[in-house]
Amino acid sequence: MKNPVKAETTKYLMLTVAALGLALRILLYSTGMDGRGLLVRFHWTSVALTVLTAAVLVAVFLGTRTVSGSQKCHAAYPASPVAAAGAFAAMAGIGITTVMGFAEFSSRLNLIIWVLGLCSAVCMGIAGFCRLTGKTPTFLLYAALCVYFALRMVSGYQRWSADPQLQDYCYYLLAYVALMLTAYQHAAFHTGVGRHRSVWFFSLMATYFCIVALKGATDIYLLLGCGIWAFTNVTKLRPRARLKTEKRADI
Repeated sequence: MKNPVKAETTKYLMLTVAALGLALRILLYSTGMDGRGLLVRFHWTSVALTVLTAAVLVAVFLGTRTVSGSQKCHAAYPASPVAAAGAFAAMAGIGITTVMGFAEFSSRLNLIIWVLGLCSAVCMGIAGFCRLTGKTPTFLLYAALCVYFALRMVSGYQRWSADPQLQDYCYYLLAYVALMLTAYQHAAFHTGVGRHRSVWFFSLMATYFCIVALKGATDIYLLLGCGIWAFTNVTKLRPRARLKTEKRADI
């Protein structure tokens, strides 16, 4: 079974279904509002988006559950201009969002997030340089990103929890959850305990949620840049037959 073919097909189909999900959200907010400016319950676009998201979860799980490849970082993360461009896009998105949020420190948590935003932009830049040159970065780069996404998720939830309309924030929340877990899986892989299937699953789900959440997003640059990073920085896979040959050669 050629796992890379199946996984790559799932990967590129993700862009299509994510664009469809974004279109449904746009339609929801343009045709699904009542006279009071509130979303109509069980509007067809809301139902369709929920069904689509559930189908995406199942499809990505089935499409990535058997992927395999080398557990060595230099083989799983080879030099790649495309992956480097994705990391630089995330660096730009995080950097722009952080600069735009300067002096908006309503709490100590927001100040910590702002400082971490600067650090995370630098981390993405270093990660991009490593992907460009084929060098293996320290897992601490991805660990810092994981913490940053987690704190942004917590800060966002504090604002969103008072909103009775779940559609207003659920995809933003899921985007940050997926980005946090994507960064965690990259960090885990660089410590020798990660798995290709986990990196692929969370990366593709992060891509989907980041694109769907773009409608009305206040941090659109971050979501767009990090969505590109998640899509372009999945690990390198190899056919199962080739892996078996390599293992026999190592023995």
